[in-house]
Amino acid sequence: MKRLESTTFRSLQLSVSVMLVSILLVAPLHAESQTSLKVSVQQLGALQQQTQTVTAITHFSGSQLLGTVSELPGQAYVLKAPMNIQQAVYVRPPGTVIKAGEDFVKLIGPEVHHYYAQYKIYQQLHTQSQTLYVNNQRLFKNKSINESDWLAITEQYYKIKLAYDEYEHFFAYVTHVDEEQDSLTIGAPIAGHVIYDSPAALNIDEIIGRFVPENAVRVHINVPVANRLSAAAENALKIKTIQLPHCMLEISQRDQRIEQFYQSIWSAPITTNCNLKLGEQVSLIPQYYTQAYQISQDSVFSWEGQSYIWVKEADSYTAVKVDLLASEQQMYIVTAQQSLANKLILTTSVSAVQGVLLGLGE
Repeated sequence: MKRLESTTFRSLQLSVSVMLVSILLVAPLHAESQTSLKVSVQQLGALQQQTQTVTAITHFSGSQLLGTVSELPGQAYVLKAPMNIQQAVYVRPPGTVIKAGEDFVKLIGPEVHHYYAQYKIYQQLHTQSQTLYVNNQRLFKNKSINESDWLAITEQYYKIKLAYDEYEHFFAYVTHVDEEQDSLTIGAPIAGHVIYDSPAALNIDEIIGRFVPENAVRVHINVPVANRLSAAAENALKIKTIQLPHCMLEISQRDQRIEQFYQSIWSAPITTNCNLKLGEQVSLIPQYYTQAYQISQDSVFSWEGQSYIWVKEADSYTAVKVDLLASEQQMYIVTAQQSLANKLILTTSVSAVQGVLLGLGE
């Protein structure tokens, strides 16, 4: 029993000793990270010290992304069926650009004919009730009829008017009626791309067609969002324009939400020279316009999960934190909280200098 207690005690002593050594080793590094990281030129001894002048830039290109030619949400005009339709014969291919009022579909069937007959009945009822309303309005003002009679006439008029208006709204798009074939030909309510699913028949309230204005056709991009960037870096990584195979477009709209590490953005309306069609996927190069710096990839080192460079100041080097935005060949595009324009930065022995800072050698 005593031997067991002695063994347990020695194990505890060993564990405590290891913890103390770990704390002593880590503490200087942690304390160093709380202050500026600086190494004198003298400390570096015979280490090679080549430097490079930082180049300030105002524009750079990002990595290739994939976009989709799509419609800006909420811009399409949707036309629904007010009746059951036995047959829908579309006369323009989906995606076609048509003018307002231009024929795009013929609706055929007995219920189509029935709906037209109802429209004509309500048209006549509306004319009669309107005449009755106008005539009795004068009588009511002259107090020739009592208020209850006038109220009944008014209620009847507006009830018929509301029902007729529903028919009138739809028939405003009807360009031709063929009672022998029980058909109605429908024109586009607005100019734009006509979109439909080519159904053989349609039920009431199903979509006959969607009409997308040409200025609502954009390039939609899901942009990956980087983590652990400073506010300045996040602002720098806002795409300003996109380079497409045949044109360049500005970014006009950004979703302020982040969904599964992606942000949704939309271009300005596509132009004719872009030569793009709805639904098409297209490769693009994002373009950024911001204050940034171009540095050699050899100048960057990692410290506590962050990227740094050694900036020369007189007879010493100071570690300056940078955010990596993009890479071009052997160069990085970066931002920093301080100006790096025309600064000298170390491009050789970078890891060795870090080792000197850690006390691993000179």
